[in-house]
Amino acid sequence: MQTNETIEQTCWFIVLDRASVELAYTSYVVNIVLNCLFSPPTILLNIMVILAIYQTPPLHSASNILICSLSFSDLLIGLVTQPFYVAYKFSEISGKFEEFCNAGVQIVALVSSYFLAGTSFYSLTVMSLDRCLALHLGLRYRLIVTQCRVVRLVVILWVFAVLPGFLQLWVEAKLFFVVITALMLMCLATLILAYSKAYIALRTHYRKMTTRQKAWNLHENVSNVYTSGMSFVDVSNNALPREDQGGNNKRMTRRDFKREKI
Repeated sequence: MQTNETIEQTCWFIVLDRASVELAYTSYVVNIVLNCLFSPPTILLNIMVILAIYQTPPLHSASNILICSLSFSDLLIGLVTQPFYVAYKFSEISGKFEEFCNAGVQIVALVSSYFLAGTSFYSLTVMSLDRCLALHLGLRYRLIVTQCRVVRLVVILWVFAVLPGFLQLWVEAKLFFVVITALMLMCLATLILAYSKAYIALRTHYRKMTTRQKAWNLHENVSNVYTSGMSFVDVSNNALPREDQGGNNKRMTRRDFKREKI
């Protein structure tokens, strides 16, 4: 580690410019406070999600495996990334950058942030593809998207997410940010495309259901009209003049109708 007491300090690939830190001192403090406030809810809520899925057998589906992957990465962010990031920023404003660097705080904070944030983003991307496949495959979805295949995909996803996290240790900063930007843009484009296709599929399904419902309502109305017409004809026939025993025609009264009905 090389140090320059007046201007900057260096910890591996991390360069601390004290002048910039002094100018942005308030934002550093706000950043530390917000991460301290959000870390406990992040841990608690994601533990609740994982336990809810784990303890409920009907929720052991392929889609919920992806949700567990997302919740687990967010849980690690609350457990590891946020505390180390707070310590990293505190080292910059407290003048103890060298001591924290020797403890590896800055490295853990940056590597875990890119690794776990990337895992969360990749999980969201795969979840969007999963929803799109569920809408387009229909009944074939359960045959194609099985739990074993999803577990393998999650393992590959986590291994792939490790690479960008450690890539910053060996490449230049500009190249690293180019790679990260390209990966994020690819994931974002996939998210937009998948949800757009899912939206179109839902709209098409909704229109078909609406058309069928209108046709069914029309059929019901026609059946009701037909039934009402037949009832009216029966009543009209019962109200026609009848011949009595003497051969004279007479209209049936309400009392006669009841007597004949009995």
